[in-house]
Amino acid sequence: MENQVTVSQVQDATQEEMQDVSLKMKEYIQTQNENHLQEIASKLNSRPGLLGALFPNALQREHNKLTVQRMKEIFKSQSELLKVYTNAQVELAKKQADYVIQREVAKYGEELTAEKLEIQKRLTARANAGIDVMTTEFEKSRDSYDDKRARQMQKTLQFKDIDPEYYEMKMDSLRNEAKVFFKSIDTLLEGFTEALQQKISNISNEIK
Repeated sequence: MENQVTVSQVQDATQEEMQDVSLKMKEYIQTQNENHLQEIASKLNSRPGLLGALFPNALQREHNKLTVQRMKEIFKSQSELLKVYTNAQVELAKKQADYVIQREVAKYGEELTAEKLEIQKRLTARANAGIDVMTTEFEKSRDSYDDKRARQMQKTLQFKDIDPEYYEMKMDSLRNEAKVFFKSIDTLLEGFTEALQQKISNISNEIK
C-alpha cells in the first residue's frame, strides 16, 4: 500500500528474518559460539535498516560493515549484548504489530482511501503506545537480570580454580537463570501480541 503508516521503520527485513536473528543472538548468549556471530553478521550486513535498529550508536555512525571481531568487541560487555538482544525483540514486536494491523485494515478493501488510512493511523497509534509499555518492561527485566547475573558471576569466578566442581554447579545455576530471563521476554512478547490483537479488534468494532 502506498503512503501506509507502519509501526516498524525497518523496511529491509521481514518478520521471519528478524526472528532468525533474534534466535541466533539468544544461542550466542547461551553458548558463546562464534559461528552464531558470523551468521548474524552476514544477515545484518545485507539488511542495513535492521542493522541500524539493533546497533543504534557506534556502528550506525561509522557506517562500518559488521564483523565477528567488531561484535566481539561490543559484546565484551554482557550488558551491551543484552541491550542488542532486547532491541531485536522490540523490532520483532513492531513487525508483528504491522502484520496484525495490515490484516485488520485489509478487511476494508484493497484501495487506500482516506477513511482506510485514518483507521490505519488509529491502529498504529495504539500499537505504538503498547510498544512503549512493552519496551519499558523489557528494559526492567533485562536490567534486573543483568545486575543479578553480574553479582553472581563475580562470586562464582572466585571458585574456578579452588573448587572446580562447585564452580561448575554455580555456572549451571547461571545458565538456568538465563533461560528464565529469555522465557520472561518471550512471555512479554506473546502477551503484547495477544493484547494488541484484542485492542485492534475493539477499535475496529468501534469504527464499524
